[in-house]
Amino acid sequence: MLSLSVVDHLRWHLMAIYRLAMSEGAADRNPATSLYTPKCKAARERRDLRPEDINLMFEVLDLRERLIVKLAIFEGMRPGEILALKLYDIGQDSFTVEARVYRGEMDTPKTKKSVREGALSDATIEDIEAWRTLQRDPSPNRLFSFREPRNAHESGQSLAAEHSPAAREDWARLGRLSGDAACECKPGAKGRYR
Repeated sequence: MLSLSVVDHLRWHLMAIYRLAMSEGAADRNPATSLYTPKCKAARERRDLRPEDINLMFEVLDLRERLIVKLAIFEGMRPGEILALKLYDIGQDSFTVEARVYRGEMDTPKTKKSVREGALSDATIEDIEAWRTLQRDPSPNRLFSFREPRNAHESGQSLAAEHSPAAREDWARLGRLSGDAACECKPGAKGRYR
């Protein structure tokens, strides 16, 4: 099924094509003028993260996952950009985006404007320093090391399978507290964060 915006764009383009055809004499009428965008079902209510939701996430997540969430929420990084970060991309108080992980492979950033430098918040800097001190090898190529995926399908899955049952239970509790069924996974089950 096509979204409302896609249908609207198709209708607009079709009308423009027929207007051009009429001006060139290739068509005598514009049948696209009788097209309309059908009413769609009401959009779901948008749920934004509240400060208490963010604080609860920080309480239940381990350092690595908390750092990933901070890079996404506070620094505005995309998931693929976070996973592609290298140690030399992190400065004293800034980060540089030069690559991303896309479908399990290193790739160029999504757009030209995605290649950028950004500031790091104090809270994120603290967690980066703590993460660096916990790493066994202080000079790995990537900031975050994950096990290699066994196949292309698995490379797109969330990090939930790597978590202990206690971490999955904490995540499920977060989902129940926020009323978000999408966060829930059964305690002890290997699920995905959706």
